[in-house]
Amino acid sequence: MFEGIVATLLNRFLGNYVTNLETNQLKLGIWQGDVKLEKLRLKNDALDKLRLPVDIKEGWLGTLTISIPWSNLKGEPVRILIDNVYILATPRFQENFDPQREEEREYKNKMRRLENDDILRQQQQIKNKTAHSPDDEKKQASFTEQLITKIVDNLQVVIKNIHVRYEDSISNPDHMFAVGATLNELSAVSTDEEWRDTFLHDASSVIHKMLKLSQFSVYWDTGCESMQGLSHNELIAQFAREVGAESAGSSHQSILQPVVGVGKLTMNKRPSPEDVRTMAKFEFDQLAFELDDEQYADVLFLTTAFDYAMRQRRYCKHRPPPGVRPKDDPRAWLMFAINSVYDEVHERNRRNTRQYMEERRESRALYIRLYSAFKSNHCALPECDRIALEDLHRRLSYDDIRHYRTLAEPVIRKQQYLIRKRDSEISMASGGAAASTNAAGASADSAGAAGAGITGWVGGWVSSWITGTPEQAQHQEKQLYENAEGEGAIGIEGLGDEAMQLSEKQVLELYEAIEFNEDEVADTTDDDLPKDTIKLAASAILRTGSLKLKVDRKTRDHTLMGFMFDLLKIDLLQRPDNLV
Repeated sequence: MFEGIVATLLNRFLGNYVTNLETNQLKLGIWQGDVKLEKLRLKNDALDKLRLPVDIKEGWLGTLTISIPWSNLKGEPVRILIDNVYILATPRFQENFDPQREEEREYKNKMRRLENDDILRQQQQIKNKTAHSPDDEKKQASFTEQLITKIVDNLQVVIKNIHVRYEDSISNPDHMFAVGATLNELSAVSTDEEWRDTFLHDASSVIHKMLKLSQFSVYWDTGCESMQGLSHNELIAQFAREVGAESAGSSHQSILQPVVGVGKLTMNKRPSPEDVRTMAKFEFDQLAFELDDEQYADVLFLTTAFDYAMRQRRYCKHRPPPGVRPKDDPRAWLMFAINSVYDEVHERNRRNTRQYMEERRESRALYIRLYSAFKSNHCALPECDRIALEDLHRRLSYDDIRHYRTLAEPVIRKQQYLIRKRDSEISMASGGAAASTNAAGASADSAGAAGAGITGWVGGWVSSWITGTPEQAQHQEKQLYENAEGEGAIGIEGLGDEAMQLSEKQVLELYEAIEFNEDEVADTTDDDLPKDTIKLAASAILRTGSLKLKVDRKTRDHTLMGFMFDLLKIDLLQRPDNLV
């Protein structure tokens, strides 16, 4: 039932980061319940969400394994294993500037932000349409809480052998440095009340989850050798050797010594007002930080270089080619300064002209027309209109597009109403049975009224999160119809009442999977709970902590200043009205 949805989610998520993803293999594995993807190569722009001038020089996801017991979701856990993730990143400064590539990356980032805005807006619209009463709001809150609880209870994740390394030979002209983080293992598994690994599939009212952190460390190597010249096999082997406590402590200049920790999470699924809803306890053996004078200097160089790169990005297209110094070609650098200032002044003056105002008005009207037609016609447009809409997406700013989409919403709703009215008139005229049609309409209206509460909200909420932006919806719609053929599962109808929704059957199956019952929703909310009810009780224990400032680490390893402490404990209590 959920196979097509899961396949779409994974395709959408992995497609943003992986270049050699085989979608057919992924789809087949999801339907069979076992997915194993190996040797996936990461895209160069996979870190663009960080909005830093950084490129992935080499990046691999060694193994991604997903096991989903479709026939027994209640009795068996969903297991996810991520193993051998290695990333080698380098700076993206002027020396690597490519105007076309930078323009394409900026366009992708802009569309990604618009996608997130659309998802949030669609979810809010669906929620506003369905949550008209306090009972509906209670059901929505109860469903969300039950869904999160079921995911925590049913999901087991293991992440192993992670090594991320950033090499920089530009920021500090004196030497190259490398910053990296290694992780041996991070896991979240279900246990019994004695914290033994097991999956309890009975009707227990308490969930026990154990989190394990093994050998997480951070290093900052100064004056080191680059790994970029190594072959693929040599690079993988080098990354693998440096994951773990012994190698991390001996071959690197650590700024955070390997950390080992355990977390224990207890969630009460059916608590009384006197019970603690959620308890979390975290224990760490030690947190040991070290920083020397060369590392501190490199940190200053790096932050300055990042700030400079972010500020000069808008002028890179005028900059002379890499390697050309001012004394080599003074005219080129003079023209760079003139063009940079001229473009800025010219653009500011152009915004005050009548021609600019007319172009902006025409662009706004064209975008609203094309976007409204796109949303009202099942995310389909003639080829010429599709090209024109894409051109507007590239030319217009992020803020302008957001504003124009807001202006287009009333137009979209009107067009969708007219389409529904036209289809209804055609159906009545061709069928020749108005009474039967009216009876069917009345039945549909009554069913809609009965299910317009939590059921409609669940279907729209899940579906809007899956489909994302209209630009992605057209491709995803085809995949979803192929995967869920015959179930009447999913359709995409834009932002109006016909928004893509899960079918009634699928929503009921989702209720059964997470053990949610609308009729048994608790009458009490957070506002109704006693003020001394404890919603969350969290504690963290650190057995040993230290901070050392060093000089000449490579020669005499002299500690300039440091302090140590034993047994630091932090307690946190959350009640309905406060957090202490």
